[in-house]
This record gives sequence, structure tokens and C-alpha cells, in this order.
Amino acid sequence: MFGRSIKIGSVGGIPITVDASWFLLAAFIVYSQLALYADAIGTTTAIAIGLLTALLFLGSILGHELAHAGVARLRKLPVTGIRLFALGGSTGIQMETTPADEFFTTVVGPLTSILIGFALVGATVFDFSPAVLDTLRWVGWLNVILGVGNLVPGFPLDGGRILHALIWQVTGNERKANSYAARSGMAVWAIGAALGLYLVANNSFGWGIWLMLISVMMFQGAKATLDRERIFSSLSQGTVNDAMGPPPETIPEDISLSEALDRYLRGHESETFPVSNAFQPVAGVLTFDAAARVGSENPLRPVRDAMLPPSGVLQVGLHDKLDAVASRLAAARLPAVVLDGGRIVGQIALPDIDRWLQGRRVR
Repeated sequence: MFGRSIKIGSVGGIPITVDASWFLLAAFIVYSQLALYADAIGTTTAIAIGLLTALLFLGSILGHELAHAGVARLRKLPVTGIRLFALGGSTGIQMETTPADEFFTTVVGPLTSILIGFALVGATVFDFSPAVLDTLRWVGWLNVILGVGNLVPGFPLDGGRILHALIWQVTGNERKANSYAARSGMAVWAIGAALGLYLVANNSFGWGIWLMLISVMMFQGAKATLDRERIFSSLSQGTVNDAMGPPPETIPEDISLSEALDRYLRGHESETFPVSNAFQPVAGVLTFDAAARVGSENPLRPVRDAMLPPSGVLQVGLHDKLDAVASRLAAARLPAVVLDGGRIVGQIALPDIDRWLQGRRVR
């Protein structure tokens, strides 16, 4: 079940999904409150208190992520969705092209958690039952603690991303910011693991083991970022010309769909082929499905009648840097054709870049 996500709705067109671990956390919170209050207020009321606690806590996590998404929308950044899981949540934000984009979309999350926390604590001035008041205080102060803790510069926490944005702003170099932020995160989480070990040694097993586990996972995340930065630093030394393969087969736009099927598409149903004419090296693209839709009516119709816009194929230049090209290929999950002077001179995909990188390491 872990790793599977279930969509529970959307806010402003932003899909919200929850991981299976999220439900386990909710069940654990309800069980904990039941064990704490059952004898004093009865099983049914204790379960209701448990559900309220889970709703407030998990709703606070959603509020934190919605704050990220809301500011991203205000800054015209695409938001792909929000995913909630046991240890928190993540918001898919694309195209953070400036330090300011990253800073403002990030810092709002911890600040929102702190505000939610103080709002819940402030609600204890009302005349609720003791169990509800305890719940408001517990969830409220927990939000404050988590909000402040999330500002620690331990990448990939929000604090680490804020540090990344500040370094990026000061140096003007995003790659250098990646490296510094990742190293800072590794240092923070190494200290966290050491503190967890200290707590275990002093018989505080629960908090100690929990802190060690979180620190180890976060340390690995920061190290993965540093490793990725080293790879991209190497890729920045190469160009498309160094790694590309031979040109892809190009389908002439004036041949019939039947001929295109026999010569190009059969056996390559998942691939996308560029279509050329006398004036353009990439006048469009053709897929098996597109050809089948039109060809099922008349297989003798020309390819031009079924081709799709050329945006269906990535186009890169012969001298483009491999780090930028690798990012485009990973985002599109498609190979790219290489153009030079308006001619298709090659094609490149992620395996080509990986082979170039491995060859560079061997040398």
C-alpha cells in the first residue's frame, strides 16, 4: 500500500492526493486519543476527540501545502498537485526561474503552519470541553514547533530551500546554491542523527530512534541533491554534439499512410517520428495512433493529413549544453532531434547522455 496515492479532491483545480501512510497516521492518532480519554469520557466521545485531532492535524498539513500552491499561483508558476503523506506533504511547483519565486513560495509554508498553530491555541479561550481544549493546545503548539523546525536550513526542508534561494540571489549561480544548500542539509542532519543517538544512549528511546530515522532519510535526500549537482556539473562540460546518436528516420509527408505503416511505424508503436517536406526538416510528427485514426478511413491518404504539430518532438541545437538538454529530456520523457542549420543531423535521448557521462568517468 505504501507509495500508492488516492485522489481525495481538488482546490482551485489543483488535485490533492493522499498516500496510504496518511490513513495509517490518522488511525494512529485516533487510537492514541482513544487510549488517553476512553476511561474518562467514554469510548464514543474519545473516538470523536481522536477524529477531531486527526482532522485538525492533517488539515494543518494541507493548509501548509495550499499556502505553497497559492503563492505559486500568484507568481504565475504552474502547480501540478499536492500530495499528503505521513511525514508531511509535497506541492508540485514547476518553473521556479528566479530566487524570489523559490523564496516566496517556500517561506509561506512554515509561516502558515505557525499562524495555524497560534490560531488553534487562541481558540482555547472559548468554552469547550477539557478534551477539546487539550486537543486544540496540542495540535496548535505542534504546528508552531513544526513551523519553526521547518525553517531549519536542513535541505530538503523548507528552511533548506529558503537558504538555497538566498544563496542563489547573492551569488547569481543556481548551481552553486544547489551545492551549498545540499552540504548544509547534510551537516544539519548529521547533527540530528548524532543527537538522536545521544537520546537513545540516555534511555530516551522513542524520541531518539524517531529523530535518527528522520535524520538519516533527510541526509540521504540532501546527499542525493549533491550527487545530482555533481552529475549536472559534469554534463555542463559537454554538448549535444558529443553525445548524440545518428539522425532518426524522417517520414516524408507525401507518402501514403499505408507505406508509412509498413516502412516506419510497425513495431515502433510507442515512438514519435518527425515528418519532413521540401521546406522544413520537421514539418510535423507522426505516431502510430495518429496514423491509425486517419488511415482506418483511407490508408492511401498522405502522411501530412495525419501528422501532428512539430511540438510533439523536442528540438535541440548541436552546441546546446548537455545539462540543459538532460533537464528537457527528463521533463518531456521523449528523445530530441538535433538541428544544425535547419537540417536534422542527429537525435539524442537520456541513454545517450548517460553513455557519454560513463565514458567520461572511465577516461
